[in-house]
Amino acid sequence: MACAPLVGPEFAGPRARRAEVRARWGLQPEETAVLVSSGSWGIGRVRATFQTVAAKPGLVPIVACGHNHELRRQLEQLAGERRWRAVVLGWTDDMAGVMAASDVLVDNAGGLTCFEAMQAGLPMVTFHPIPGHGRKSAADMAAAGVSWRARDETALVGALRQLGRPSLARDHQLRATLQLLTGDAATAVEQVGVFGPPPVPRPRSVVRLARAASSAALAGATAWVGLTTGVAVAAAAGAGVAHPPPGHSSTVYVGARLSEQELAAPQVREVLRETHASAVVSVATAERDPGAVRALSALGVDLESGGVGYQPGAFGAPTAPWTLARGDSRSVQVLSVIAGQPVTHLVPNRSLSAFDLVDARFDHVTMVVPDTTLPMAPSGPSPQDDLALPVLQGGQIYVVNGPAVSSDQLVVLLSELEAQLAGQHLAIAPLSGLQ
Repeated sequence: MACAPLVGPEFAGPRARRAEVRARWGLQPEETAVLVSSGSWGIGRVRATFQTVAAKPGLVPIVACGHNHELRRQLEQLAGERRWRAVVLGWTDDMAGVMAASDVLVDNAGGLTCFEAMQAGLPMVTFHPIPGHGRKSAADMAAAGVSWRARDETALVGALRQLGRPSLARDHQLRATLQLLTGDAATAVEQVGVFGPPPVPRPRSVVRLARAASSAALAGATAWVGLTTGVAVAAAAGAGVAHPPPGHSSTVYVGARLSEQELAAPQVREVLRETHASAVVSVATAERDPGAVRALSALGVDLESGGVGYQPGAFGAPTAPWTLARGDSRSVQVLSVIAGQPVTHLVPNRSLSAFDLVDARFDHVTMVVPDTTLPMAPSGPSPQDDLALPVLQGGQIYVVNGPAVSSDQLVVLLSELEAQLAGQHLAIAPLSGLQ
């Protein structure tokens, strides 16, 4: 369940203090105040971001350096030498006031500051995200429409000028934030207190032993990264998940996750057949139209499972990671029955846990984690900007997220993907070719 940010109540209405705080720092009404955040440690490429913002007329950086006193000293010296308009702060207990004075946030980690900005109604841009959780957060927030990822300095300045002032782009992002974070955490806790957690069946002794053995066997493959950086990173590094066979660097593995409308669309089936891409279908989608699933099988399209197809936050949908793992692992067998053909690969549309890797191993299911999910984020902050494909690389796994586009757009994306690969002398293979 996605709940409203768990932040202090002062972030719910900070705009009332806007005039007071801006006057304290001498900010003029026509100036766009850009809050540059780098966490409590003041890490990342903050100096580069500061220089890009401060050098542009009309943009005034407000930099929160946290406890990094050396960074604050360097930025104050740089602003003084070049006579830039800037506000350089150390640690502050009044981040709500800082956000009240600001027009747009530039973040590099996707942490608590982003939740505070969402609650405060402050649009966000991610620039130079730090490795690990910073890059993962940047991708997830951009995909959800609650932030925009700036790839270079030109894109950053363009995003700040649009999002920092009243515009369609700003309205679009803030509206997406309101739609995403609507639940109340207190209500969710109260419901669990009244109704209790979802029941989890106790596995038989032999199953418990088998799963424990599988877990122990898998531990050797994941411990070197899993214990320090998490299961998702371990999976991304190739531990416990599918990978291309050796010597297939000229092959690109492609799957298309289908919505119910796309599953039923003849033009989508035909382009999947022509491109040799896999169809990734959840059990929930397949059960609503089993005839369309069998039509795909009849065309010879490789079919793989997208999991059960739980709707996050829906009433009755499980949230426990072991329950999600069990259901998605078993979805492969269910989809095999519906399709009338063997289904061996699982492509979950969510973050993985250790339970996913263990259950997949126990059920002899091949877990697929794409290197890239398509289409990429828009090339600009405006919602009308075109969705684009990246430069594709051999030996990589790509999954096209069909529910994010229309049936016609999916056909165009797959056709453009095939055309690009042909120009690069790369071949498309279905996900069933992964080991």
